[in-house]
Amino acid sequence: MRRNILNAPLPRYATQLDGTQSWIKTTPSNIDLNGSEMFSDGGFETGVADWSQVGNHTCSRVTYDYHSGSACMEIIATGAGNSVNCIFKTLNLTAGNKYTLEFWGKLKSGTTRNCNFVDQISGNNAIVFSTTWTKYVFNRLCATSSPVYPQWQLAAADTVLIDDVSLTPAWDAIIISIVKSSKDYSGGVGSFLDCVEFTQRFATTNNMTTKVSDGTTSIYPTGGTVINNGLSNVLITTLNRTGNATNYVNGSLEAGTLSMTAIGKLLATPVTVGAGAGGSAFILGSCSSVQIVRGTFTDAYLAQVVAQIWAQKKPLAAYPNGQVVGWWDWKNGGYDKSGNGNHLTNTGGASIVRIK
Repeated sequence: MRRNILNAPLPRYATQLDGTQSWIKTTPSNIDLNGSEMFSDGGFETGVADWSQVGNHTCSRVTYDYHSGSACMEIIATGAGNSVNCIFKTLNLTAGNKYTLEFWGKLKSGTTRNCNFVDQISGNNAIVFSTTWTKYVFNRLCATSSPVYPQWQLAAADTVLIDDVSLTPAWDAIIISIVKSSKDYSGGVGSFLDCVEFTQRFATTNNMTTKVSDGTTSIYPTGGTVINNGLSNVLITTLNRTGNATNYVNGSLEAGTLSMTAIGKLLATPVTVGAGAGGSAFILGSCSSVQIVRGTFTDAYLAQVVAQIWAQKKPLAAYPNGQVVGWWDWKNGGYDKSGNGNHLTNTGGASIVRIK
């Protein structure tokens, strides 16, 4: 009998999934791709005392027409804004790290709707405020260790509302799954890794698709290679928070790369292997390895790592500038080899098989 040429170098164990069961981690730990919140009161529930008001811009806490909670910040400009006519806050960040800065904004009155949102991490960003609450997201690499000053500069005499301001450290990610299935998923998707914030799965076209979602905005980079071919396929997603979400099948770049620009913070959620979160979109087949890595990566580095993973047909043991935060190969059941204690619990009787 001819051997599957992909099987020989692969991990020696796999979890066998019959399409009605999964392995699931019941409590989130270190799978988040954003760090702790840096604003103590981004919802302005206690006031605006830690925001500076200069020139013809003033701000205050108001308790009407807020986006969430019971308050928001109102900014009133009596003239055009600039670096000495604005609302700002001083923050200390680390050069070379990435951050996700996001907030919700709404035009209360005025006609120009234009605003500059300026600082050393997000640059000079022209915003056109809507008359309805809208989320604004900036994923940026911090170029300086000097204090930064997120600031709003209204273009004319306008009044805007700001709420749910958030700043968190952001990590890029490498997500690897080695999956084997011959099921036809045209009747619905099958998820082989679901972390809510990012999901790898079979599309209804039996290709690899990835969902990345911050709860408000979602993207679905989808490739063109059929992967329900009954072979063990090495499936990799790379997330560059200041660039793109990209899929690779057996070392080859897939079409359908999408920008991460509009995706905000990605926080810790339980991991499900072999199904969608909550027990749905089950796969029929086996999964011999899953690994999740986070860090600060360049596109060139990510491409290099993909080539290295494909060359050995399994995840790497270590990554320069990266941290393995979840790693399961089923040699010891659902044990997490990363050392972070993200052990998987068998919720449906999935068996472990040795790959010959």
